[in-house]
Amino acid sequence: MDNLINLPANVGHKTLNDLLRDENVTFQKKGNKITINTQVDNIRATINIEKISSECLTVSETRCDISGRIKDHRDTITKLKNNGLTQQEIADKYGVSQSYISQLLRESK
Repeated sequence: MDNLINLPANVGHKTLNDLLRDENVTFQKKGNKITINTQVDNIRATINIEKISSECLTVSETRCDISGRIKDHRDTITKLKNNGLTQQEIADKYGVSQSYISQLLRESK
């Protein structure tokens, strides 16, 4: 039986096999980290799974309401950056490029 990944309510509950077959889901593997992104309407969901050791995995889930213009989210983007996320991680959450996040952060100073 597949393990469920608990996505936000308006994205639904999907098994890993469902996610693999879904054309709206992207997967990215970098080192020990796998990032799964999906978007439904104005909600972008991101799940990060990172292997810390042979005994330990961390799993984090983020969802962002990306309605309106991305520039309207400057305060949230700045808070995410101040909380330690990289520009690339923020860009992945919003479905934009890292350079666009960099530009927004520069403009917000």
